[in-house]
Amino acid sequence: MENSPLNQLWEPKGTLSETERLAVTDRLVAGVAHEINTPLAYIKMNTELLSRMLHCYFTPNTLAGTTDIPCKRPIEAIQHGVECMENIVRDLKIFSRQEQKEKTGVRLAQCLAEAWTLVSSDKELASTAEIKAMIEPGLTIYGNAQQLGQVWINLLHNGIKAINIGKPLQGSISVRAWQEISDIKWVVITLADNGCGIAQSAMPRIFEPFYTSNAVNGTGLGLSIVQGIVNEHGGKITVMSVVGQGTTFTIRLPAWRLEEGDK
Repeated sequence: MENSPLNQLWEPKGTLSETERLAVTDRLVAGVAHEINTPLAYIKMNTELLSRMLHCYFTPNTLAGTTDIPCKRPIEAIQHGVECMENIVRDLKIFSRQEQKEKTGVRLAQCLAEAWTLVSSDKELASTAEIKAMIEPGLTIYGNAQQLGQVWINLLHNGIKAINIGKPLQGSISVRAWQEISDIKWVVITLADNGCGIAQSAMPRIFEPFYTSNAVNGTGLGLSIVQGIVNEHGGKITVMSVVGQGTTFTIRLPAWRLEEGDK
């Protein structure tokens, strides 16, 4: 059982040439996202205008006895498509950001709580899962709060989606964090869900940009963004998963070391 592929530990691999290639890709996707935004804004604006004109033309009296407004469904389909494209552009922008943001001490418990508040605001999605956090009091990471928040949001959101697919009797996401002391100080964070798990054939690709097993509701950039932020913080991310049992992400990030005079 020890050598079973179900228990293999996966982590993103990288070489210097790959780093250079990704830098070119980042610049490319940033430009593409910028160019898409303008025509996308035109489509969204004119679709909303058509929708308002349609409602003005078909007055309440005209609508009496009818079950649907002509063209309503195709217009709603266009609006849904625009929303999906906006999500893709948003993720592209996050994925392609190269600038290093200011780092300071980030309270892990607070950062995770804020991320869960945002994720759980989607009541329909989050109603199937609860979060269980076991975090050492006062645990603080050296990093950027906004970027780290994006990491937790993506991982929590993925965990909830996996729970919705796997449909366990009680869906839960367990978050544990502690300080690991070796040559340098690290904070170790694990996020484990009891959802559907990830197929072993997909494991080597989950950190690839645009790879997704959910083509309907996924852009395939979430874990790429997570990996990029963790790497930019000098950290490391690994994942273990068993189909039908769940997935555990383990992240190591540098601990905040309080210098003399800091508060």
